[in-house]
Amino acid sequence: MARLAEQCKRYEDILGFLRPLVKEKSLNYTLEERNLLAVCFKNMVENPRKTLRIITAFEMNPENELLVPLLLEYKDRIIAELIKTCHDIIELIKPDTLKLSGEPEERGFFLKMAGDQYRYIAEAC
Repeated sequence: MARLAEQCKRYEDILGFLRPLVKEKSLNYTLEERNLLAVCFKNMVENPRKTLRIITAFEMNPENELLVPLLLEYKDRIIAELIKTCHDIIELIKPDTLKLSGEPEERGFFLKMAGDQYRYIAEAC
């Protein structure tokens, strides 16, 4: 089902299908499982990150000077959404997956994934 959701570009659905796997699985994620998680997480944060770049470009444009208060309000809402998504991802993988990952490659994969989420939060703030 997660593969079908990926084909449909329904990334929140991928997470919904994989969440039980992450909660129940102890070790040795397959390459396919890791790739699905990576695609899911990357795409869940991609839209808010793009939105923030667009809002920032609007802020920089002198023609939009009167809109700055509205832009900042909207930007704050998008930042809050991005931070919540990143924290949700970190909370999913960190306690359950990182402590259980056995192979160095698998552990490195999940550490990088958590690090990426922290980077996205830092970029937004």
